[in-house]
Amino acid sequence: PDFPQACRLFQDFCGQCGLQARRNYFAVRKKAHTFLVLGTERLLQNEAYLSDAQFEWLEKELGRACTGGKPVFVVCHQPLHGRNQVDQRWPEGALGAESQRLDALLLRYGQKARAPIIYISGHLHKRSPAAFEQAGQNVYYLNLPGLLDCGCAPRGTMRAGGEGFVLAAENGKVTLQGINFITGKRHPEQHYEILYGAPGDEAMPK
Repeated sequence: PDFPQACRLFQDFCGQCGLQARRNYFAVRKKAHTFLVLGTERLLQNEAYLSDAQFEWLEKELGRACTGGKPVFVVCHQPLHGRNQVDQRWPEGALGAESQRLDALLLRYGQKARAPIIYISGHLHKRSPAAFEQAGQNVYYLNLPGLLDCGCAPRGTMRAGGEGFVLAAENGKVTLQGINFITGKRHPEQHYEILYGAPGDEAMPK
């Protein structure tokens, strides 16, 4: 219930991980790839609140990153309304009022980008055939399963938990592979490739 204290703890945790996070949102650059991490600025039950200042920051960062020819990863806890079937699976679990504004911003920069923009979310807690989708030119949405509660085991157990994705980025291709990190089992039905940098760029689910 003490949201300012929660924010301070989050920022302290980021600092211990070597990340500079003076706010609930920040940018990280690794090997010429940009990760833009969004965060709520108000205490809401399931949705998130992104301020005008955060949108202005995001637009400036996208404008800079999308000219570099490398994929850009936008990370937020909640998926957007209308994406990854969130409205059918858990309508209250979407980002909320800013969903349409954020979606429009990503689609606009996707038109300008030389490489894909990949929006990574979670919050829905289960693997799904709708976990990956393309939305307009150069914009893709990936919803991650719950690490511990994946719907494969009784709630609160880790026996079948450990769900996630391995991400690999190389020249002209991003690979997203669903995997169980505890058992090492890969999920071939959740193997996705995004090709870019040549005519006929497309996402290729395998």
